[in-house]
Amino acid sequence: MEKMALGGKSALSLKPGFESPKKPGFFPSADSPFPFIEKMFGPRALLALKEMALAGIEPQKFIYAFLWKLKQKKMADAYLKGILAESEMRRDPKNSEEILEKFIFSIKV
Repeated sequence: MEKMALGGKSALSLKPGFESPKKPGFFPSADSPFPFIEKMFGPRALLALKEMALAGIEPQKFIYAFLWKLKQKKMADAYLKGILAESEMRRDPKNSEEILEKFIFSIKV
């Protein structure tokens, strides 16, 4: 459900009649952060972060998809760090990209 809300495809969305509703403020399929998420768990996390920025995906929107992935991988410590980073990003939106970068490099994958 969370992945559908963030614009990713789920098993239900592949069946007729179960398409994800398009709501304002949700990711259009072209701006989905999910292709970048898998790259974040590899050795080139910084490159994936820069690609995401060039694709026009705002860090505030990206962090929710990243938190979803951490929860799916059962990485509780990283998930907690992500919640704290998300909170810091809301308090200081001008430095969101730097906060996100610092968070990504603080987790051990």
